[in-house]
Amino acid sequence: YSVIVTGVLDESGNEIDSAGNNTSFEGNASTEPTFPTKLTPENVKNFAAAIINKIVVKLTWDKSNDPSIIDQILYKSIDGGINYDEGTSLGTDKEEVELTGLTPGQEYFFKLTTKDLEGNESTGMITSIRLPETGLGLGLLVGASMGLAALRRRKK
Repeated sequence: YSVIVTGVLDESGNEIDSAGNNTSFEGNASTEPTFPTKLTPENVKNFAAAIINKIVVKLTWDKSNDPSIIDQILYKSIDGGINYDEGTSLGTDKEEVELTGLTPGQEYFFKLTTKDLEGNESTGMITSIRLPETGLGLGLLVGASMGLAALRRRKK
């Protein structure tokens, strides 16, 4: 059997060209063809990170309205988003979370996924943020640069 679908539109409303956009499914007279059935749930929207107190990060997002979603899971990475931790369950109603205990000067990547009734997890949305350097080291650098500037002005 050959099935041809035409008139498929992309998100912008443009018709998708059928050239190069095809797939094949195999079967025989004794078995039914199998089709992929696992669909991922809808992602959250507008996932963003902001620093609110030097080492406190506030994550905000618009939750999905999909009624099949039973959980939102937050993952954290410190290696550029290559590896993430085991994740933290946030429930279905949250649209923000504040994170503490983070390391100054470190860049963090956060991924937020949704999970549906069947256990399917979405691909997730990713945001990142680098915390500013703080502490004694930064204070000494600022003080040293101000001292050197004062010495230069005095010599002139």
